[in-house]
Amino acid sequence: MAPLAYTVADACDLIACGRTKLYELIATGRLDARKEGRSTVITAESLQAYCMARPKAEICVPVMAARATRRAGRVVTLAELGLE
Repeated sequence: MAPLAYTVADACDLIACGRTKLYELIATGRLDARKEGRSTVITAESLQAYCMARPKAEICVPVMAARATRRAGRVVTLAELGLE
């Protein structure tokens, strides 16, 4: 069974941010935090909603193209490589 809430440290690891950014997200209402005694926990549901609301990343793969006198690098998308 998946956890219903995460500690601040675990939530930071899950969404790849620091404590300051996490507390900023809580203060602005983008994450739902609860108190468990003296500890602050962030609901798994709000973490998932925050991650899903982020824009989708466009990932580019660097490709080196050979030229007559030198190698020139260019960036192609995954779609161009047929990987998307």
